[in-house]
Amino acid sequence: MAGILSSIKPIYVLALLMMLGGSMTLGVLVGILISLRPGDKAIQGSSSLCFHHQGQRTEYAISIQANDTARPLNVLFLTTYHSYANHMDRHFYRKYENAKQLPDLNRVYLWGAGFPRYNENTTLKENLRQVFGSECFFDFILWFYPFDRPAEIREMTQVTFCNNIKKPGPIFAQWEHEARDCRAAYAIQEHRLNVSILMMTYCGEVGMYASVVKKSKYPRLVVHMPHSIHAEKFDLAPVYHPFSPGQVNVHGNPRRVDILLIGSRRDYYPLRDRLFPLLTSQTDLGRVETLHHPGYSEMEKAVYGVEDREWQALNYSMMLSNAKICVFDSSQFGYFLQKFQESALAGCLPMADLPFRATVDEYEMLRDFILVVDPDDTDGVILYRTKAMLADEKERLRRVAKGRQAMID
Repeated sequence: MAGILSSIKPIYVLALLMMLGGSMTLGVLVGILISLRPGDKAIQGSSSLCFHHQGQRTEYAISIQANDTARPLNVLFLTTYHSYANHMDRHFYRKYENAKQLPDLNRVYLWGAGFPRYNENTTLKENLRQVFGSECFFDFILWFYPFDRPAEIREMTQVTFCNNIKKPGPIFAQWEHEARDCRAAYAIQEHRLNVSILMMTYCGEVGMYASVVKKSKYPRLVVHMPHSIHAEKFDLAPVYHPFSPGQVNVHGNPRRVDILLIGSRRDYYPLRDRLFPLLTSQTDLGRVETLHHPGYSEMEKAVYGVEDREWQALNYSMMLSNAKICVFDSSQFGYFLQKFQESALAGCLPMADLPFRATVDEYEMLRDFILVVDPDDTDGVILYRTKAMLADEKERLRRVAKGRQAMID
């Protein structure tokens, strides 16, 4: 990889932000590396860059330079307060928290409409000038979609240099958590948003943007940015009981919840809509509990609130560490959701369908240890397999150990 990177002058990206020390990531980082539009701090070099890394505490440290002189960077995670308080998105905010720990970054801010000192009566560009002294204060702006002001974003993508601080304009990137059906193509089209970098969570969706990139007047960087899991927040039980993570919780007590149903039950999760009422209606499955996805409604905003984000994460990990089986699905889009990784790390056996959009390696890994639910199975078959797994402690613990090790490896 060093040979590839040494040919790129100057490098101005990217994964430095995301794969971020202290995190665990499992997946493939795939990028289409290309020259950016004239006037930008450009990515020069080969027409493509692809590399594969799996492991714990993954760090991708492609150095970022401006005018060939390396220096600490200023990074803005751009979103809205409404999104921050309601969506409770773990992916974007986890990356923000990780980025704050990186020594190569100077200033890291989470900011946007609704946050303190943001004037919603003027533009993003003018807000940056008023609060930070220049629209070029940030070297890199990562935009999360709820900041829905396309004209202002497009205006910022045109900024190439600021004379008042003698500094190039920021590289503007969009992070699209679910980029299915090429729905994020507008971000890299000149007549729409014209951002330089498009990041997406799921590897299988990268390829569908190849034709969009080829048609673009100014080529773009499209990159796979996988889930990064805070292993220390979910891998709790083995700290105290390294030989029996599936039997006890962090306090050494037996796992008190037999089945934990987690996640949203909105339109995109048809299998959950079937499994949740099926399992909660049974009287012979032991203790069955439900943990709904926080956010998404004004009622839940009142209950959870933005100030409780860290508490929610801890509560979520503790509930997983107290459960024997964790039930969810891959959504109608067949995603390798981070719930697979989080529940396995917590010593809880995932019970779900296999994500058809996962990579071959991910698919085979999951098939080897999760309790698979085929959407075509009858209710009777699903209940029979669930009861059998709860009754077979030895088999459940074998799968738990295998799943946890797969996440660590």
